[in-house]
Amino acid sequence: MSTTPEEAQGTPAPNNDSDELTGVYGFFRRHQKLIVYTAGLFTLLTFSITGSLTSWWDDLNRTERDRSTIVVNGERVMLAEDDYVFGNQLARRQQGIPYGVMLPLRPGSGGENDLGEVFAIMRRAAITEGLEVSMSEVDRAIEAAREFAQMESVGKLARARGFNSLAEYRQLVGEAMRIGLFTRLQALALNCSDAEVMRQVLLYQEKATFKVATFDEKARQEEMKEKSELTDEDLKNWLADQNDTQKARMNAFGLPTVQLRFAALKFGEGEFNPDEFADGVLEGYTITDDQLKTYYEAEKDSSFKLEDKDDEYRPFEDEAVQAELTRMVQAERVMIDLSTKLKAAQLAVVQPKTDEVATAQNANNEAQAALQNAAKKKYTKERELQAKNLELEKDKENAELKAAVETLTAELATATDEHTAAESAATQATKVLEDAQKAEDDARLNFDFVGEFNKLVEGKSGFVQKALDKQVTAEELKDLDALGVDLGRWDRSMVATTMQNAGSIGNGPGRTSKAAILYQSQAMEAQPLKPWEELKPLVEDAYFTEKAVAEGREKSKAMGEALLRLAKEKMPDFIAELEKERQGRVDKMIADWEAGVNADIAKSQEMLKTPNLSSKLVKAWQDKLGRKQRELEGKEGRVKGFGLTVGREIDSDIAEEAKKYYAAVMDAAAEEAGYTVADIGPYPRALSQEPRFADAYDKATVYVFQNQSDMDEGESVGPVTDATERRSYVIACVKVEPMTPADVTRRHFERRRKFFLQWQLRNGQQQAFTRKMMESRYQIERPATELTDEG
Repeated sequence: MSTTPEEAQGTPAPNNDSDELTGVYGFFRRHQKLIVYTAGLFTLLTFSITGSLTSWWDDLNRTERDRSTIVVNGERVMLAEDDYVFGNQLARRQQGIPYGVMLPLRPGSGGENDLGEVFAIMRRAAITEGLEVSMSEVDRAIEAAREFAQMESVGKLARARGFNSLAEYRQLVGEAMRIGLFTRLQALALNCSDAEVMRQVLLYQEKATFKVATFDEKARQEEMKEKSELTDEDLKNWLADQNDTQKARMNAFGLPTVQLRFAALKFGEGEFNPDEFADGVLEGYTITDDQLKTYYEAEKDSSFKLEDKDDEYRPFEDEAVQAELTRMVQAERVMIDLSTKLKAAQLAVVQPKTDEVATAQNANNEAQAALQNAAKKKYTKERELQAKNLELEKDKENAELKAAVETLTAELATATDEHTAAESAATQATKVLEDAQKAEDDARLNFDFVGEFNKLVEGKSGFVQKALDKQVTAEELKDLDALGVDLGRWDRSMVATTMQNAGSIGNGPGRTSKAAILYQSQAMEAQPLKPWEELKPLVEDAYFTEKAVAEGREKSKAMGEALLRLAKEKMPDFIAELEKERQGRVDKMIADWEAGVNADIAKSQEMLKTPNLSSKLVKAWQDKLGRKQRELEGKEGRVKGFGLTVGREIDSDIAEEAKKYYAAVMDAAAEEAGYTVADIGPYPRALSQEPRFADAYDKATVYVFQNQSDMDEGESVGPVTDATERRSYVIACVKVEPMTPADVTRRHFERRRKFFLQWQLRNGQQQAFTRKMMESRYQIERPATELTDEG
């Protein structure tokens, strides 16, 4: 449009070469909608038909690809592309298939790759057999899966399981159902007859017969006890010779015992007067309800329980209970203070003796260390003198060696004197220590517990002193009234039996139902022997056990020696052959040793000739050369050692060979050694797996089939020991043979038959459908162009 009135209307602007509808782009501007619509339709059409056109063109120009073939019903058929497509999809997407449509299979070593080919073979075989599936059944399976997964629709179920559409899902489930049907039809061919059950039961199963010699220590022990004429005095003397460890092993010790004296403050009404301590330990001391409640809960069984009524107590809120608890807390507070003062008084008496013990202990430690050093020095000189004497025996005229022997003899005499002196000093130091410890114990025990306590409580009410006239256990201490000291029930009396020394004062006051108490041990025994009426059967059992065990060791040794001796009589040729080899084996060992030593000597001499060798290496090679030369000089000793080594090897070979004859000589050896012989079996090797096996058979059979059931015929072991039953055995396997139906119990057969179908089916799923089995069953043949793992 013109910008001024003078300009004509429609005149182009000065700088425009063309408008939208003219010029080079005018055509596209005028027809742009038609062009855009045409291009869009062309694109849609191209993409929609390209795949089909390409496939059609490929089909026109492609020859059929050779694939693997299988034999179905005598006819060889080729696997199709779809077989592999669906097979691989099923292998990858089994989790998406509704439960029960296919049986789980094991493909073999290749995993998913093998399983894809297994499914391909099964699909082609099923199709060739004419197996088809109903899509209505497929839909029913999918619907059941939808209900189980609680999905809104089968379409959502398909998408949730990774499928692009329901149609794709239905197609794959249909192929899975075809393969599942094929698998189940083949499973019908499984042999589940009783004959097959029995065949499987007997497969690879053997039964064995053993000859067993036994010595029963327990039975021998009971026999000794029955025939014993030992008196109580004999048993007591034997017990006295046993150490504490042996006594503890036979359970000879009773509970710890202690004899106490008590200083007590009775807190009953009218006995303890707290006002007497108002200006002392109880000044400013307040008691809270929580504190009273704690004491009430701790003491309600001993102090507040109603008589003749279970689980009923005087209530905490009762004023009399509150008053009694208050006196209890206050009395214990007073006794804590008195305990501190009393123990301080005892420490003042005992401390000097304790210091003497510490001094004596240090002196004893030094004396024992000096004794060890002197003993070590003496031992060293003895070894040095012994070595020099051996050298002198080989070179008796060597003046240097004689002088060294004389010097070492004098040094040994000096070391011996020093050792004797150190031994005497150590003995004396130990005695001084023991005397100091006894003086400390006496000072602790003789401390005037009664007098010192009376000084502390003079003029105060409620205090009493009591003493026991015998040692008692912690259990007996719980009832102090029954012990005649009228101090009530002491439920926590165990602390009194844990004190370490006679004369010790308890760490703090105890609390009984009647009093707060301090106590001092007058005598104690940490491990008292039980009363004789309890102890006698324990001692008898330990005594005869020891005798039976000793006899068992002797008989086991005698049995082994008899077996070896009698077996050697049956193998003279074997022994003679070994004896012929003896000297040759010794000579070879000597030759090998000499060759090795001479090589080391030559190497050392060669290295010492090396120019510019450092002094450190010169010394090392000289030392090695000297060692090897001395080793060579000791040839006589080496020869003896090699002879002993070969002798041991020959003895071991003979002993091993002798075991083959144990069964033949067992009766004679058992008669000599006191064993009894019995035949066991024939029984299945797996006998120990039977229910209640240990209860159903004798101990010898149980031991043999739990420990030696896999022995080969002619093999023997023993003597071996069953430590649990204390029995010694020699075991020889005399016969191994296959099991027969007569050896199978009805229980075993019925137990196997009950689950045989499931077992067969599981085995079939795991073994019959592997890639290897499928290729064999269907006689697969692969074209030369098809690559396989094997190829």
